[in-house]
This record gives sequence, structure tokens and C-alpha cells, in this order.
Amino acid sequence: MVMVPPLPEEVKFSSHAPVMLDTAGVPHHALTTLLDRLLQLMTRPTFTCRKMIRQGGKFYQKMPDGHKYVCLDAAVAPTPDSCLVYSFGVGGDLTFDRAMGQFGCEVLAFDDDPEHDAMKRYPFRGVTFLHILVSNNRDVRLVDWTEPSQNSSFIVLSRPVDNIMLLLHHQTANIDLLKIDIDGPEFEVLEQSLFETHVLERTRQLSIEVHLSALQTPVNSSTILASLTNYTRVLEGLESRGLRLVYYEPNYLKPTVISAAGRIISVYAELVWVNIHLQAGTNISQWEPLDEDFDNLEMAE
Repeated sequence: MVMVPPLPEEVKFSSHAPVMLDTAGVPHHALTTLLDRLLQLMTRPTFTCRKMIRQGGKFYQKMPDGHKYVCLDAAVAPTPDSCLVYSFGVGGDLTFDRAMGQFGCEVLAFDDDPEHDAMKRYPFRGVTFLHILVSNNRDVRLVDWTEPSQNSSFIVLSRPVDNIMLLLHHQTANIDLLKIDIDGPEFEVLEQSLFETHVLERTRQLSIEVHLSALQTPVNSSTILASLTNYTRVLEGLESRGLRLVYYEPNYLKPTVISAAGRIISVYAELVWVNIHLQAGTNISQWEPLDEDFDNLEMAE
């Protein structure tokens, strides 16, 4: 069993002092109320998993990264040899996907940029890699992506999850584990896309690396409150869809923490939810592809 790690206010980062958030002009009561609610939603499990396993991951600079957690309690566990995993954002680390393939799941792994051009279609047993980014809205679209560090740009294909499921003939399937590790727009993917479908209601476990990046560079007091409100609203949206938090872990490789109003919060963290009201048998959405140019799953096909 993997024990739940210390909560962020208890974590000691010996070489990473918290960044003080400038809250001048922010109403104190509104600020503390939102911070407390966000910490509650992110760090206080509302469901107990008695058997949690770590899948995949590597060590960088003697710190773990890339691993994900899966709950094996009977009520929510993936069934070996008949489970379905959607894994968005693999980067250069397929260790989680390989581990879930070895567990016996059908794993669909998604990502796209020039670094993935040479990625094999079937890199491991049970794992299929597809050149697609998950959309943070309801559109199927081509995205002109710029990589400042390499002074380059490229075109990628972005699809909503339910559209991908339709094209893969999974429109009536349950997803045993939905992993989203996309370095930033996960809240938009949830609220502007997944919340408009029944995908989450049909998902047993949800694993997300959250990025509270808007709190790192707030423009003014209004943006601080707006960002906190947005984060709490989306996390409450998960609860309203039957998902219960079972695991929280701050990112140990990038231990960025912010201090505000006497609260300490990790900017990057791994969260896992389980669905206590799983729905089955109904269509995930009313999606119908409108443009035959996008009927192929990938541009290259």
C-alpha cells in the first residue's frame, strides 16, 4: 500500500522557500475562503483507497517523476485483461503506459510535436500511440504550435476526448483510467470540454497533474481571486459528477510552492479521483463529425 504523503503545508522543501504571493489589495476574507477551499479540494481525500499502487515513472536528480497512482480496491479497480486506459500527454516517458499495458489494459497514449514523429505506433504490448493533442474546447482543429526554446513552429491536430472515443468505437465504453498530464491547460480541458459530455461520468479513475500556474504571475488582485475561483469551481465540478479525491502528492521534482495569507500551496501536484457513481451504457455525447477532412483519426493517415 502506498501511504498518502504529507499535505503541502506540512511539506518541508529544504532548498525551495515558498514564493510570497503579493496579495496587497485583495480582500482578506475572500482570499482566505478561496485558499482554504482550494486546499481542501486538492489535498483532503474524500474517499479511502486501501490498495494504491505506483505505476511507471523515473528518477531525475534523485527525485521521482512521471509515475501515476492507481487504486486497486475492488469497487473501482481496473479489471486486468479487459480494462481501457486513455493517457493524454506522454512527453518522453511511456513508463506509465507500458506498466498499464503489462497490467493487461488496452492503453491509448496521445501526444504530438516533432519529438514524437519517430514514436512507434505500438511501442509496447497493449499500448497504441496516436499523434493527437487533447482539445481544451469542443472543436476539432489544427493548432499552429510554437516552441520558443527551439525557435520553431509546427501544426498539430487537437480533438475533444469524446470525438476520439467515437472514432475509436469507444462511444459506449467505460474508461477505467483517464490520465491527463498536459502541462497547463487541464482545467480548460475539464471545464470547456469534458464537462460538456458524459465522459467523466463513465470514467472509473481520473489521474491529473494539476498546474496552478496562474498564481505564479498574477497581474493584480482581481486576477488572484479570479484564478482561485476558477480552480475551485472546476474541482467542485468533478465532485458534482461523482468523482472523489483519493490521492494527493506534490510534485517533488518541481517543488514550487506559494505562500499567501499564511497558507502554503503546491503549484504542481498529482491528484487521483475515483468515480463512486459510475454510469454505463449511454452515449458519451451527441458528437457527430462535421467535416469529412477530419474523419481520419490523425492527419498522417
